[in-house]
Amino acid sequence: MREDNLYIENIKYYDSSDITKNYISIVSLKSGEVVSKNIPDSFYITATTIIGEEILFGYLNGGIKIYKYLKSNGNALFPGIGNYSYISASKEWGDYNNISSQIDSMLSEIFFFNTYEIREKIFLNSNKVKFIVDSMNFNKLLHNLFMFFESEIEVNSVELSSVYSILLSVLNTLKYNTDCFDEIKKSDFDINYILAKESYIINSLPTAIAYFNLLDDINDFFMIDFIDYIQRNLLLLRTGKQIDESTEKFVLRAIIGVLIEIFDKTSIPSLGNIPFIVLKASIFNNIHLKK
Repeated sequence: MREDNLYIENIKYYDSSDITKNYISIVSLKSGEVVSKNIPDSFYITATTIIGEEILFGYLNGGIKIYKYLKSNGNALFPGIGNYSYISASKEWGDYNNISSQIDSMLSEIFFFNTYEIREKIFLNSNKVKFIVDSMNFNKLLHNLFMFFESEIEVNSVELSSVYSILLSVLNTLKYNTDCFDEIKKSDFDINYILAKESYIINSLPTAIAYFNLLDDINDFFMIDFIDYIQRNLLLLRTGKQIDESTEKFVLRAIIGVLIEIFDKTSIPSLGNIPFIVLKASIFNNIHLKK
């Protein structure tokens, strides 16, 4: 970076061409700051620029430098290994400066071969939250958010602290704007599914609060009370420390399962004075994936 005010973030430094599963992670670096004082024969760096570009830098054996950036809508997994032309890599990746455009095609082939596992990480990190970003309305945003958390908790790739923080914040926003909801299709609730989830929550978290088990009739369902019940159980789960981490994740996924069932049957055309982009950006900015 030639300008003093430039910086990159989400840096990953791989100091080997062979062992690309190991890397040093750095939150951000300003122009002129050093990634590593030791320079191995070959190393690779991935990072995100201030304008959101994903960059891939390679220092190949012999000191050859290759700079690439992932093009808009480019697929980091291409070129693949043995099933995709390296010549066509320019469709997915751009050259970051004039030097790399002069690199021999055979060296580029080695570069893309060596970085396949590294590029897999770029692909996964940039696509995990894509469905959330692509949501076009409040209902789709909530559905995609809850589904994202449910799957990422299972594979242990998201920080639980950010799950709690986002869920509690979103639920708080919903609770104080329930007058904006169009329709709640109570008759469509899969009550047996909900009761099974709630039973698991109550049995796993001794101080958890029941809601559906206390309803005489599904028509007694009241959205504000439901959201309050979910929030209280989330707070108990987050702060109680009464169960092991594995059980905590199962309980958290059970709570999210109930949220999916309820909000998939609830029409939310707006949230009053809260713009859609504000809620979407707040969610996106606070999702923290594990490094």
